[in-house]
Amino acid sequence: MRYLSVLLLVLLGMTACKKDPATGTLSLDFTASYGDEPLELLHSYLTPDGKEIQFSKSDFYLSDIYLIAENGDRLDLSPIEFVDLTSVSTNPSDAAKGFKLEFKDIKAGKYTRLGFGLGLNPTVNATKPADYPSTSPLSLESHYWTAWNSYIFSKTEGFLDTLGTGNPDMGFIYHTGMDDLYRLASVDIPIEINASNSNAIKINVDHKTILFKSDNALNIPASPINHNPNNLGPITQIMDNLVAALSVQIQ
Repeated sequence: MRYLSVLLLVLLGMTACKKDPATGTLSLDFTASYGDEPLELLHSYLTPDGKEIQFSKSDFYLSDIYLIAENGDRLDLSPIEFVDLTSVSTNPSDAAKGFKLEFKDIKAGKYTRLGFGLGLNPTVNATKPADYPSTSPLSLESHYWTAWNSYIFSKTEGFLDTLGTGNPDMGFIYHTGMDDLYRLASVDIPIEINASNSNAIKINVDHKTILFKSDNALNIPASPINHNPNNLGPITQIMDNLVAALSVQIQ
């Protein structure tokens, strides 16, 4: 019995010395802007040609969010997230705080890259909202095109003053989707995860770039609404510009 007691004490000691690996928390804080100004819904901004423009909706899906460690290992954070900038752009204070995605229990260490997909990859896009529980971002019927057999990857909506009178007279609605419009984005950025503090990465989305990127600007009056699967031009521009509209910094 004495030997058994000694063995138990040794095993207990070994268990006590074996600590759980250190983990930390990372948040991605998405903010919306129009150029250098925070984006506020139904607030007027100027287009490059001096017309007034307002925004009423902005949201998008993220897919396959991941980090790359210093040793090259990939750490997957989340398969799907939904970023609703509309909900945080109703006033300047909320716009400054942004829309937060928080990831817990990340293995402590140094990471060098953040990456994700904009929209949904073809495998996920082949599914439907009915395939998911109501708690899933993919259950949103409002973000599915039945006629196109595709989720809506992003929504950018608002109003434009086409006549130069100071009063918006035309609504625009750009809903992107279809497998060919899925885009990948990544940024090399030093990220150190540890248990002693929370880490945050600010990702700003410049809506002036989404619509009026200097070498890829949309002609809103010519095509203010996209509901023709044979005319993917404007929404292809939106998704290409969305990648360019992202700017990232450590907070």
